[in-house]
Order: sequence, then C-alpha cells, then structure tokens
Amino acid sequence: MPACRSAFEVLLGAGNDSAADGAIIQIDAGLLDSLSDDELAVVLAHELSHNILRHRARLEAAGAHWGILAEIGKNGRLMGQAEIEADRLSVYLLANAHYDPFSAGRFWRGAGRKLDFGILRSRIYLSWKDRAALLDREAATIPTGAELPYRPPLIDLATTPMTR
Repeated sequence: MPACRSAFEVLLGAGNDSAADGAIIQIDAGLLDSLSDDELAVVLAHELSHNILRHRARLEAAGAHWGILAEIGKNGRLMGQAEIEADRLSVYLLANAHYDPFSAGRFWRGAGRKLDFGILRSRIYLSWKDRAALLDREAATIPTGAELPYRPPLIDLATTPMTR
C-alpha cells in the first residue's frame, strides 16, 4: 500500500482550525485541548486524507486558487470536491488505525458541530448534518471483517485530475 509522508505541526494559540498542504498537517493547540483522542483522530484522518489524495497538487493542476474568492464558481466546486473526498477517505484511515469508522459521523453530530458556523460557514464544506450522513454512508461500505489495512478504491483518486 502506498504511504503518505506528512509532518505535523501544532500552532500555538486557542484557535480551532486544522489544515493540510500536501506535506504538512497543522492543528491549532486549542483544538487539541478541546477534543478527545477519538475526536482528534477524526480531524487528523481528514487532514491526512487531503495529503494522501494529493489535493493541493490536484487543485493547482485544475487551476484552483486560494484566497478571498476561493468559494466562488468552479473554484468553490473543486474545493468542495476535495473536502468531500477527504471526508470519505478519513473513515477508511480510522478503520485502518483501529478506530470505529462511524466515529467520524458521530464527531459531526457532537463536537464537530461547534466547528460548523451555520449560514456563516465556508460554502466549500457540507453542513454538519450532511457531513455526518455522508460519513456514516461511507463507513457502512467497509466490508464486514475486511482485512486491515483495507485499501478502498477511493485511494485511486490521488492520480485522477479534478474536473468537477
């Protein structure tokens, strides 16, 4: 199974953000302090999924831009596609790390709701309700008794251009 080398950085401060850029995963210390180990695993699996799926490189190749207009038009659709892909892959990473893959959906129905700012949230993200439902559906596709590590077909998106 291919590996994904990523460095992890903890940012000082009370923020509640996390991010991945293809090589580095950053998480605010405030988020670390406020989450249980299982909840933290969900957040880190999502960010690691961005790196595994090569989102930064695939978005750049598709002409996506970051900044104030990142959520508009095709750019917003591409960024939203990356977020959905990362959510979906995260449940397999959780399962492979011996966490309950359904913990991702539970996270968005629980602690993750604080990270969803309702009508003020970034439009590249699904609402917490839609995100939880998507994650539950994806977790349900993991075959019962699957040998770990389980390699989902979704991993092949890492070499597929983003064209949405």
